[in-house]
Formats: sequence, C-alpha cells, structure tokens
Amino acid sequence: LLFSAPEPRELEETCALARRLCFAGPGARVGVTIHGVRSIDEARGAFDALVSALEPELRERVVSYGLLLDDLEVYRAIVNRRPIGVIRPQSRAARARADVARLLLTDAAVPAVIEGREECAGGKRADG
Repeated sequence: LLFSAPEPRELEETCALARRLCFAGPGARVGVTIHGVRSIDEARGAFDALVSALEPELRERVVSYGLLLDDLEVYRAIVNRRPIGVIRPQSRAARARADVARLLLTDAAVPAVIEGREECAGGKRADG
C-alpha cells in the first residue's frame, strides 16, 4: 500500500514506486491511498493522473484504496499523541481511515469464497 499527496511531484514519485513494485512482483497488485485532500473529486483526479502516467499493461494492477482527508482533527490527534479514531471517531478523517482499513481487510481475506470460487488477496487463484 502506497500513500501519496495530490501534488504533482509526489504523484510522480508514487507512480515510479508503483511501477517498480509491479515489475518486481509480476501479477501483484499495488494499492494507493491519496492523503491530504479536501474532497473526493480531488482524490479521484490525483489517482487518475497517477494511473494514466503508467504503462497501459500496469494500469489495472494499481488500485485505489481510498483517500485520507485533510482534517484539522488529524493535527490535533498528532499533537495529543492519540489515534484519531480514539479521540474523534466521528471525524471525517477517522471515518476515511476506517474505510481504507476495511478495503485492506477485504483484500486480505485469504482465501475468500466469492460466488462459489476461491480467491486469494483479491485475485483469482491459479487452481480456481
């Protein structure tokens, strides 16, 4: 799982790292979470820019793992040295982090039985 801010320079660095991971692990998927955004549209635009910079054969292997919103509560949690999900569980940032965690847990369900077929880590098993 890679994290990237929506700024062009950071997207370029994340794209380069995603490319290296894809080539290092043929068949592996790379998840990306965009952080520090103010809206879903901003995160979507950043993710789309990142994926469009990849070679066509790699684009389906880089998947979105949501976004982490820029939220004042995050900075307060950092100053207090407490997890955002503990001190402000209903904040936008805490809910966004929970969404990312759910996506990771869903993909980590190995093996998962979906529609009667066994699947591993979000992809089809070689024997199924």
